[in-house]
Order: sequence, then C-alpha cells, then structure tokens
Amino acid sequence: MDLTVRAERGPIAILTGERDSGKTSACRRLVEQARLEGLDCAGLLAPARFAGSSRVGSDVLDLRTGERRPFSYLSPDEGAPFASTPARHRVDAAVSDWAASRLDRACPCDLLIVDEIGPLELERGEGWQNALEIARRGDFGLAVLVVRSRLVPALLAAIDGCRGLDGGDPSVLTPSDLLKPFHLSRLLERAHVESATPV
Repeated sequence: MDLTVRAERGPIAILTGERDSGKTSACRRLVEQARLEGLDCAGLLAPARFAGSSRVGSDVLDLRTGERRPFSYLSPDEGAPFASTPARHRVDAAVSDWAASRLDRACPCDLLIVDEIGPLELERGEGWQNALEIARRGDFGLAVLVVRSRLVPALLAAIDGCRGLDGGDPSVLTPSDLLKPFHLSRLLERAHVESATPV
C-alpha cells in the first residue's frame, strides 16, 4: 500500500476582492496551471451563470469530478427551492449540502480551492462552513480560500493559527496579484513542496 504523510499543515492563501473582480477566473487559471504540472486539484469553484448576456446567478463546480450544479439565483424566476440570504441572491439549500459533501471528500490533495467562503459560512453558520475545519486541518499542499474584502478579518479569525506561504499568517492576495507570473509560480511551488511524500 502507498501510504503518505504530511509533516505539517499546508499553507493558506486568501484570495479577495469585490464582486466581479475576477476571483473565480484567477482560481481557474491557477487550477489550469497546477494540472499542467501534474498536481491533484480539488475543491469548489463558483462560476457565474448567464442567460444571454445577463448574469442570473452562480453555479458550484466540483474541481475533482467536473460536476456542476446551479447554486444561487439573482431572482426567483428560475424556480429554485430557495433559502433566503442577506443579499439579492437566493440559494438552493440542497446544492449547498451537496457542495459541502464534496468538500468533505476533497482532501488530501495538492491544491485545494474554496470559492467562496461568504456570509453564509462566516456570519450564519450555513453553506459549506465545513470548509473552515478542512482549512484548519491542513491536509493539502496549498489551499486558496476566496472571500469578499469585508469578510477577510472574519475569515482570518475563523482560521486563526493556520499559516501562510511564508510561515506567518495566511497570505492575502487579489486576483491581479495571483495572476502575476511571480505569484503564480510561487503558489504552485508551495503546492509541490508541501504535498504529501511517500513513506
């Protein structure tokens, strides 16, 4: 049997920005590059969903399997089984549960993406709040947690004690930071270095 061990918890980078600032696109680019380098990528992406040129909500994409399900809706017209949220969005609670179950199976992995951790998780204890415990366990080479700018302090408090790329607090990056060749290479290097090694 091929057993693996991780000497210490993997580092965490926090990717932050406002709505439509390119957070999901930056994560997708990171995953594409990581896969080209043979890294095992897992977690969730939240790509926007459009009707024509109009954004009508967002989906949840399981990075490991490629399965994609509609999650949030900007209006009730699409007929989803809604659970209210503080913003304009309404979410499908069953898809939220499905996404949380996919996160439960995501680790161990080289690169973990959680797009995104929001008010549901940090303020209401709903959604895929298990992402916080998964981040604290650190069973990954590198994790990138996506969060809106105003929620960065709450996320840092929720994962207090976790380390960043340089061993201190989790690193905070913007989408433009992440896509700079230096940062992209550095993140992938950390995912390689911190990956589980055979024993």
